[in-house]
Amino acid sequence: MPLAKRRNRLPSIQISICYNRLYFRHDLGILRTGSRAPNRDDYLVISTDSKTIQVQPKPNAGIPLSDKSRARSMLLARLHGFSNLYWDISITLRPDSHGAFRTVREILAEAGYHYSVLAIDEKIVDRGGSDRLTQ
Repeated sequence: MPLAKRRNRLPSIQISICYNRLYFRHDLGILRTGSRAPNRDDYLVISTDSKTIQVQPKPNAGIPLSDKSRARSMLLARLHGFSNLYWDISITLRPDSHGAFRTVREILAEAGYHYSVLAIDEKIVDRGGSDRLTQ
């Protein structure tokens, strides 16, 4: 596994791995324009207010990670148009899916993407942070 290193500030595609599935946190069509909006295909909007949007992954949405070949084709199709030269991947990993992380890591590494991982079992707040270490 490569050592972590600091890269120039690159925009990040945020994904979550839970229920042994991969979820894109933001709508990729809108993300291409530089804006962020929840990916309503993968997430349910639980609540909103003037500052936050609370979302929860849909248990039957996202990309199933049980079949590595199928997961690879689905993940790379979704990442089409997001060059690994200009985008990093930011991964939130839930405890129920640590085993599935290996599949995602291998697919991303083979495709040349750098990634950072946050293994957590609590609520995540997306504030658009940057300047992180990637592998």
